[in-house]
Amino acid sequence: MNRSKALTLMGLALAITACSTTPSVTAPTVGINGIVTQSAGTLMFNGKALLLDSATITKNGTVTTKTDVQAGTIIQGTATLDDKGYHVEDADLQREIKGPVSATTSDSLTVLGQTVTVDALTEIVKETGKGTFANAVLADVTVGAVVEVYATPTATGLLATRIEIEDTETESEKHEVGLRGNVSNLNTTDKLFDIKTYRVLYGSADVRGTLADQAIVEVEGTLEGTTVTASKVHVEDAEHEEHHEQNELVGVVSTLNLESKTFLLGDYTIDFSALTLPEGFSEGDRVEVKGTLDASNPKLIHATRLEVEFEKPETEIADHETTGLLGSLDPVKGSFQVGDLSFYVDGTTIVDLGGTKGTLADLKDGLKVEVKYEDTKNGLGYFHAVRISLEEEHEGSDD
Repeated sequence: MNRSKALTLMGLALAITACSTTPSVTAPTVGINGIVTQSAGTLMFNGKALLLDSATITKNGTVTTKTDVQAGTIIQGTATLDDKGYHVEDADLQREIKGPVSATTSDSLTVLGQTVTVDALTEIVKETGKGTFANAVLADVTVGAVVEVYATPTATGLLATRIEIEDTETESEKHEVGLRGNVSNLNTTDKLFDIKTYRVLYGSADVRGTLADQAIVEVEGTLEGTTVTASKVHVEDAEHEEHHEQNELVGVVSTLNLESKTFLLGDYTIDFSALTLPEGFSEGDRVEVKGTLDASNPKLIHATRLEVEFEKPETEIADHETTGLLGSLDPVKGSFQVGDLSFYVDGTTIVDLGGTKGTLADLKDGLKVEVKYEDTKNGLGYFHAVRISLEEEHEGSDD
């Protein structure tokens, strides 16, 4: 082969290689804030997998493990997003309250003087060991039990997204509490401040961050009357509030104002002036929001996209729960079985596909599901299913 021909072929090969090489694309970094869900054993956020293998996880400002991130917890952090999901870099678990239950009703409980309401989407579990839990229902929460609550604010108190019934072994553990809220009446001389109706003494506490009135803090300590002697005070700062080009939030709508075109989603004010709200949009809806952080207000998001995950659930609260393989599924008749129990669904039943609303037609026999249900039966003796959640894919089921 002569040299000119060889050079020609070499140039052609290089040209082909250059044309066939796909330019590298950097996965976008996004700010994430909101409710974690679960589908078929996989943690999810905003309908995509939440990948924690390389994440630094904190809780109340203290590094913890990824096992603390569970369905119903609320996180705020930073992630890169690709077709596999959210690769979390760092995230802070934002527990709202921890303490003994002083009262219960058919759909709520009182913790440290605050009313905590539950709905069909609330995850309720009982601690069985460090980082391990068993499914539970509201009836399992008794007066005196110590609970850890993740929640979003409402006009009447808090709406729980997750309630963990703690396995307390000693009397002193029943006096250990946790509070999250805005600082008021800060007195740096006497080293005290107020959160809601509680006085916090922080003179002996490990304080992380700079205290100031209106700052959001997470407090841990012991309770005596309405006074909390703090052992830890974590000031939530702007470490998770960088100005990402994209911010994604999942939460429950409160304080909807159609005149100012805003509503609250957790700690954030959402400006939806650039959007048209879906028909029937209301407080209590669980939504996904994408938007940009305001240049001067780190708690204001200008929404560029809004989608309703679940409309405000009906008031039915489950009396029982069971977990097992789905059988005798009939989407037309609206019925199915799990083990020896038969269930029916109606317009109030929630089929939760990991933060995505589904129907019976999206399920199939052999899937492992958790069913929360009422004592109410229909004419065939079937129990009313309040919520159906995917636990994991059964190995014997079809792809």
